[in-house]
Amino acid sequence: MSDPDPDLILIGSGMGALTVGALMARLRGKRVLVLERHFRAGGFTHAFRRGPYSWDVGVHYIGEMGPRMGSRRLMDLVTGGEVEWTRMPEPYERFSYPGHEIELRSGRDGFFDAFLPHFPEEEAALRRYWRDIHRAMQGMAGHFMGRAGGRGLRALGGLVRALRPPRYHRSTAAWLEQHVRSPELAAALTSIWGDYGLPPSLAPFALHAMVAVHYTRGAWYPQGGAGRIVAAAVRAIEGAGGQVLLNRKVDEVLIEGGRAVGVRARPTRGRGAGPGSDANLEEHRAPVIVSNAGAANTWRQLVPEAHRPAFTADLDRFLDRAPLSTHVSAYLGLRQEPTALGMRGENHWLHRGYDHDAAWRAGSTWPADGQAPLVYLSFPSLKDPDAAAPTAEAVSICGDDAFARWRGRPWKNRGDDYEAFKQGITDALLDLVEERRPGFRELIDFVELSTPLTTEDLTGHHRGTIYGLPGTAARFDRRNAAWGHPRTPVPGLYQTGADAGSPGLMGALQGGLLTLSHLPGGVSMPQAIAASRKG
Repeated sequence: MSDPDPDLILIGSGMGALTVGALMARLRGKRVLVLERHFRAGGFTHAFRRGPYSWDVGVHYIGEMGPRMGSRRLMDLVTGGEVEWTRMPEPYERFSYPGHEIELRSGRDGFFDAFLPHFPEEEAALRRYWRDIHRAMQGMAGHFMGRAGGRGLRALGGLVRALRPPRYHRSTAAWLEQHVRSPELAAALTSIWGDYGLPPSLAPFALHAMVAVHYTRGAWYPQGGAGRIVAAAVRAIEGAGGQVLLNRKVDEVLIEGGRAVGVRARPTRGRGAGPGSDANLEEHRAPVIVSNAGAANTWRQLVPEAHRPAFTADLDRFLDRAPLSTHVSAYLGLRQEPTALGMRGENHWLHRGYDHDAAWRAGSTWPADGQAPLVYLSFPSLKDPDAAAPTAEAVSICGDDAFARWRGRPWKNRGDDYEAFKQGITDALLDLVEERRPGFRELIDFVELSTPLTTEDLTGHHRGTIYGLPGTAARFDRRNAAWGHPRTPVPGLYQTGADAGSPGLMGALQGGLLTLSHLPGGVSMPQAIAASRKG
């Protein structure tokens, strides 16, 4: 950068940080410095290649990306409209259970056409479900309005919450037990629980509703892959004189006079990299520091202990007890597209049984001693007209304890025993896929498996979690709001990303918008919406 001191420092380059950085650059002309520990920008929004094959790490499908939809306008604001979105085929979801499958299409009619033929005796429950998920989603919208900067929007959020209380402590399982008689229908309605990482007994109904409603109008995929989102945001940052520095792990937020004034970082690759060397430590200063590293890392590692707020002890207890959403993902290169097997790009949720809570419990141990409890099967190349070669991804939940003995060994060099363990996991994933989609295994040309250790090493996420703070009732309790609130008790320090918003790419973008509304000289939510409508 021509000037050594930027206007704003972002720790991490996930979707929340990209939103803050791109809009502060694009709408306010600010010089932004982004420090990313990975060798590629984007967090879970980035893509990678192996030979002719390319995959997205975290973006599998996004709702509300149709022309003139509100979320699409906001995404276009972040990317400058540079990213095109391809609508996924209908049905866009296929839920597979022993003995039957359900195909879900978009819209209200698509919902009832999917479920009513299988469960005609549950029509009243289905109508109640459709009504209640929309009401609960409105309550969650009020929750997030209450976290925005600006008294007017917070007051509106309070009114919405009063009219549509989100009732975080009411689990999805509790709603199902009250209104649904059929265990098979209860399972089918919550087939996508992997999208937020918790089974019905642990996930608030309001969280399930927010995600379910997000997809009611269908699903889209970024043409050319999620990497184009990252590239567009980085161009906006660099266009205003900012910079994105890769291979930089932030060790500490510098606090002077009780105020955050900068960060201390070290290289993660090359000469002088690693925690044992201080020779190449970098110090970067700015009047505003925004952490996209997640609440766990921000308060347990980055902020010096002498400056940590009292709520850090409560956060520690929450993280030590809360269920963790960790996963394994097999990235598959195919010899040809699986269209002959009836796959056109839709999502396939392959559930071994109807009890999602039992699947969750099995998921905590299955890498070591059992079958994959479920598989989410996705086809990046069938969703992307720009794809160069056929690809698929097979994803499942898992516990991170099974990988503890390899923690601390370097990425890509954890030993033959680790590779053998990974091979067993891959075989288990593909066994379930082959059982439900016979002939698929013959199409596979290349496989690479990522584990919670991969996630932990490359993103720094607490124990390799994928969704940040677990979305239990305690996370959304107003008494714990400070953990991930965009404005922190440390002047000059802010948080963004999924922990400031909600799980997923759009949840992280939402967190970015909330953070922008609190920054000095930032962008209020009404201003961002107005700018998105102007194009």
